[in-house]
Amino acid sequence: MNVNEIGWLAVAGLAFAAAVLLCVSGALWLREHGMLPLWRFALLRRRPLAELALVAVFVGGFVHYGASKGMRGADGSVAGAAHEDTCPPERTASGGELRFVAIAPGTAGVALSIEMPAGGVTGNALDLFCTTNLLTSWALLGEVLVGASVPTADVFVASAEMPGAPSAMPSAAFFLAGTHDDIDGDGLYDGRELRLYGTDPLRPDTDGDGLSDGYEVAVGTAPLSRDTDGDGYPDDEEVVASTNPRSPNPGAAATIRYFFES
Repeated sequence: MNVNEIGWLAVAGLAFAAAVLLCVSGALWLREHGMLPLWRFALLRRRPLAELALVAVFVGGFVHYGASKGMRGADGSVAGAAHEDTCPPERTASGGELRFVAIAPGTAGVALSIEMPAGGVTGNALDLFCTTNLLTSWALLGEVLVGASVPTADVFVASAEMPGAPSAMPSAAFFLAGTHDDIDGDGLYDGRELRLYGTDPLRPDTDGDGLSDGYEVAVGTAPLSRDTDGDGYPDDEEVVASTNPRSPNPGAAATIRYFFES
């Protein structure tokens, strides 16, 4: 369990304890004003330790329940933390559903089982992404080849393959499976656009510079910037002029271009 998870668990525990105290205090107030004939609560007024013990029992039960449900992480749309809960499905381009149905962590890695949609997946392959911290970027572990009519794909991810190559299993690991669908036809798989490049899977040219996202990734320009090298010339103009869009042109910063309309 990492620091973030411990913090959330502590906040949830305090909130639960506050709710219990509020209920007990309310009952005592009602009893004191003769509105609730529960004589047993009067004992708590003279024995504050009993009240604290009651709160401890409730908080302990809450913590135990949370731990048993896998509060080591959170699930994304088709992501799974390293516990055995199943995850909500992801819709594929063909309308099928793709989901993790089993996630079993071990000392050497994590065993994953991914349920395939009835019609299969594009190219009979999936991309498998992983991160050990949801505040950082995702890493592409590789492609998983699946048969055309295989109901599930079983994958084992060794701890050394996870981002950062830890010497032991991390306290939490999160996984995403992405199909090889390319809705906008820019040459990049939709999952990679979302998790690796930050581009829009519904727009073939996210930054609007006239070059497709797939082309920019292939040649090394920034698909999220119209002017990768910052020399004042958009990437598409540099490609047409046969200059390097990744390296500023000599004197480009001092060049001022005027446009007149008659």
